[in-house]
Amino acid sequence: MENTSTFFWLTEQAASGLIVLWPVSAAIFVLFISSALIARKKESTPWRRVALWASILWIFPFLILLAGTLWAGAEKYPSPTEWRGYSIVAIAVVQVVFAAVAVFRVAEARLLIFTIGCSSVWFSFWCLFLAGMSIADDWI
Repeated sequence: MENTSTFFWLTEQAASGLIVLWPVSAAIFVLFISSALIARKKESTPWRRVALWASILWIFPFLILLAGTLWAGAEKYPSPTEWRGYSIVAIAVVQVVFAAVAVFRVAEARLLIFTIGCSSVWFSFWCLFLAGMSIADDWI
């Protein structure tokens, strides 16, 4: 039960980070709404592929938070915590690669999938920040 509450607390804190730097979040949101409206007018928009890539891209922030939850607290593990930190950074790098691939794979809705990728990477930045603090047990 403690892991579940930690996961939701980390998620809440990451979402709060989106509000702290609201101009970036607002710009991504406006670009997302604009690109969704443009894609809606096109008949060739492959909505299933957009949904597939969006769901893939939005799994990564929660994987980062899950790792931060499961490996929380440096005092629980006698070994160094560096590999845990590197693993969550690797998840974020893989997400950026997936976002780039998604932009080229869904060419008909390139702007829409780009904004979905930007929003998930932006959220992952905050998740990475919090998961890193959770793993190292070193809070700001």
